Amino acid sequence: LRSHKFTSAGSTPLDVCMDPFWTYSASLIPRWISPNLISVVGGTCNVAASAFSVLATRVRSPVLFSIAPALIFVYMTADAVDGKHARKTQQSSPLG
Repeated sequence: LRSHKFTSAGSTPLDVCMDPFWTYSASLIPRWISPNLISVVGGTCNVAASAFSVLATRVRSPVLFSIAPALIFVYMTADAVDGKHARKTQQSSPLG
C-alpha cells in the first residue's frame, strides 16, 4: 500500500471538455474546506436528484424534471473537484 500510486483509469471526451471548468471550480474552494465535505455534498445532491426524479414522475412537474439533472451536474462536478482539491491541499492518499 505504501508503494501504490494512484493513476486515473482514463478519460472520456467529456472529461477533456469539462476539465478546465472543474479546475477553475476547484480553485474557488477555500483551502479550509475538507475534500470529504465536497464528496458529501455531491452525494447528497445525487440522492436528492433521485428523489426529485421520483417526485417529478408522480406530480408531472416540468420544473422538478429540470431540477434533477441540475443536481446530477452538481454531483458530477463535486466528484471531479474533490480529488483536485485534496491534491491542492495535500490531503490525498496513495489510493487517490
